[in-house]
Amino acid sequence: MGWGMEFALLFAVIAVLLVAGMWTALALVIAGLVVIYVHSGSHTLEAIGSIEWNSNTNFTLTAVPLFILMGQIIMTSGLSGDFFRAMSHWLRRVPGGLLPGSIVACSVFAATTGSSVATAAAVGSVAVPEMKEKGYNMPFAAGTLAAGGTLGILIPPSICLILYSSLENVPVTQLFAAGLIPGLLLAGMFIVYILIRGAFNSELVGERVAPVPLSVLLKGLVRIVPVVALVCFVVTAIYAGIATPTEAASLGVCGALVVSVGRLSPKKLYAACRSAVQTTTMVLGILLGAQFVSFALVNSGANRAFTDWIVAHNLGKYELLVAICVVYILLGDFVEGIGMMLITMPVLFPVAIAAGFDPVWFGIVVAVLIELGQITPPVGLNLFVIRGFDRDVLHGQIVRAALPYAGLMILLIALLAFFPGIALWLVHHTSQAQ
Repeated sequence: MGWGMEFALLFAVIAVLLVAGMWTALALVIAGLVVIYVHSGSHTLEAIGSIEWNSNTNFTLTAVPLFILMGQIIMTSGLSGDFFRAMSHWLRRVPGGLLPGSIVACSVFAATTGSSVATAAAVGSVAVPEMKEKGYNMPFAAGTLAAGGTLGILIPPSICLILYSSLENVPVTQLFAAGLIPGLLLAGMFIVYILIRGAFNSELVGERVAPVPLSVLLKGLVRIVPVVALVCFVVTAIYAGIATPTEAASLGVCGALVVSVGRLSPKKLYAACRSAVQTTTMVLGILLGAQFVSFALVNSGANRAFTDWIVAHNLGKYELLVAICVVYILLGDFVEGIGMMLITMPVLFPVAIAAGFDPVWFGIVVAVLIELGQITPPVGLNLFVIRGFDRDVLHGQIVRAALPYAGLMILLIALLAFFPGIALWLVHHTSQAQ
């Protein structure tokens, strides 16, 4: 069987199983095993144990459950809600202050959860009721919150970037450094868009609110500082080389417990741990399935043949980048973010490196494309998460409101393509400092 047929068989099996409703992890494992068996017979299946062991004993992956637990502790303790309310008080004088406030809150909680869906849920659960009460246009607000949640994939510490590092042996500290400026830039682009829309259509941004007393502002500041300090501590420890991402994640969990003192009952702590275990199991299961797919492609030589085929067509770097973007945009309509990245990396990463793309820069571009998939129908998970907080808003309305933010993500990719220093400047700076 030629490499083209093996590719077709692999993705056909994955597509059929996903459409049938099978878990992403199992779909990947089964598809990988089918291709391995078809190409090499049953004797190659003896490698399964080694694949499983090597996939889940990578030290870098230890940071995944720890960062997930840190975010769950902060959300379960109620700190996320207090943070958003305090931030909204400080931004009351800004037109549509709750909307820019939600983007700021998403940016901060992106750095505690490392997850897009968790970020959207943490901020949306508090923001949606308050915006509804203040008379905001709820489709516009819902689209904004869904887009803001995507920052959890890009702003470090990002679970997506940790998995990319594990899969392709790219230093995770460099990926975290590369994701910070693009993540903050994207958050800034979102806020500018909100302010412009609000300036031309005041009905989108709710009623004007009376000034908040200084005592309330100072009380809110007390709620903001601990979370911001925890985020800065974790990120600084990584960038300064004081701690590895795994060590920083451990410190982050300890810090989350400290700032949650008096708010985290044994029942809430149990709920946070249980949720963290469930999420970690899902993520690492998908990673294991992706390793089966990767082994199947490497064993058959299909990924190498595909890379040679692309190189032989002499596509320019920008043409190749556009093609990769189209692939991710199409896949993002049907496959959730982490699964999409892990499915495609065994194929697209060698192609990108052969074309001369920097592996760190490419990881950031992939993260932005995965963000895009979180708000594109029909699977965009953030759209469903936010709608769960307000069933009066139609799914189609949220999709339309989120589309301009998808356009801003595409604009960010274009900026990264023409100005790669946006992602790589901090990488080079921190490397020199260390």
